[in-house]
Amino acid sequence: MAELHSYELVGVKEEVADWISNLAPTEYPFSAMIGKAKTHNAMFEWQYDTDAQPDTDNALIEGTDYSTLDDSFTPTSMLKGYTQILAKVIKVNGTTDAQANWGRGKESNYQTNKKSRELKADLEASFLRNGKSQAEDKAAKVPRKLGGYLSMVSSTDGGDTVKGDPLTGAVTFKTAAGETPTAEEILAVMTQMWKAGARPEILMCNDTVSGVISGMQESTSGSRARLFENTEKITLEVNTITDPLGQTVKVVYNRYMPDNTVYIFNPEDWQEMVLRAPRHEPLSKVGDFERVAIVMEVGLRHRNPWASGAVVGKPAA
Repeated sequence: MAELHSYELVGVKEEVADWISNLAPTEYPFSAMIGKAKTHNAMFEWQYDTDAQPDTDNALIEGTDYSTLDDSFTPTSMLKGYTQILAKVIKVNGTTDAQANWGRGKESNYQTNKKSRELKADLEASFLRNGKSQAEDKAAKVPRKLGGYLSMVSSTDGGDTVKGDPLTGAVTFKTAAGETPTAEEILAVMTQMWKAGARPEILMCNDTVSGVISGMQESTSGSRARLFENTEKITLEVNTITDPLGQTVKVVYNRYMPDNTVYIFNPEDWQEMVLRAPRHEPLSKVGDFERVAIVMEVGLRHRNPWASGAVVGKPAA
């Protein structure tokens, strides 16, 4: 009698894992930690102000006539930003949605969840990487874009010009001398933030600066030393940094950060400006399929240009 081998059988059940592996990041730290506010227009504005320099000659003689004192004032300054429309579209035909699939239920639900994550990633990257906020130019087919983080740090013109705080002269934006910011440059920006009156709580970067951050617990000059006790564990992580002025920031690594860049900020100073919250919009049905758009329209606002800091690696020649 001939031997029957497994590969000769007809009707063998397929062995397919009933799950789908997707390693795409699902953490969006900056978006998650900043506040939200409502805007009713695509262009939104806000004001900032500063006090006068301290006057050590503010001493009056008895019986001074107050009418001789300077009663002038400086008007507040206005900043503006624009919202950006972000959208993803899902299209699934009726047969695909009706059939059974491994690793998911209805295909439309699976694709909706996937596109929603992608939309969140787009928003996080826009907050952290966008340049200057821009208005829409329909004739040139240029869409509105929200202003990114760097465009609103130590600048009042969308990042075209870096300038100092009007009261103290503190400049909270720094271009590093090399490709990657150094510990000294990071601490120098934190010092400038202290001078300006900022209250930083977060230091955000990606893996390209992790070596610099980890190295802040040791120094070749001997001012800092890494301690290795009688343990089998070696910890290279630095999760908080306290500078000489007593400012303590939590280190947060973010995959969507620009390379060789450090942002130092307080989440309370940043707000997502919402014109249209994310929603699902069914599109016109002209065939045997369902089309749905996930759309949102938001901008980004920074309370004060000198409330946050940044250190950016020197651009390659």
